[in-house]
Amino acid sequence: MRNNAYTHLSRSIGYAIEKVMLKAIDPDDPGVQSWEIRGRVLGKVGMCFAPSWQTSTLLFTDADKKTLMNWAGNLDELGEWNGNRLTAMQEYEVSPENFAVNPTECEKLLGLGDEDMLSLVEGQKSTSELLTR
Repeated sequence: MRNNAYTHLSRSIGYAIEKVMLKAIDPDDPGVQSWEIRGRVLGKVGMCFAPSWQTSTLLFTDADKKTLMNWAGNLDELGEWNGNRLTAMQEYEVSPENFAVNPTECEKLLGLGDEDMLSLVEGQKSTSELLTR
């Protein structure tokens, strides 16, 4: 569920289920803390795929109709997670200035070591500090 879910919520639930299962099997397993951190990083990854027009308080007024229709089509065809990923990659090619981080680098967050992940979720480092633009 955490790797193949249709929505951000489903992926988060997948991480939560895995964490609960690991705790039930062995509460002292160091892997439990690692999975807790990785679950929290998932939210950062989702925001990493979002262009500024998607997260602004202007509620999409900065995006043109063609961009919004492309995004809606991607969401409908691929689901929330993969649709946002594809749209972000497409939009980055056209307007890289609308993104804090190159979306193709976002998935690398899930490959970070535990120490870097912890510094990210605790706000000691930003995604842009951990990833190259």
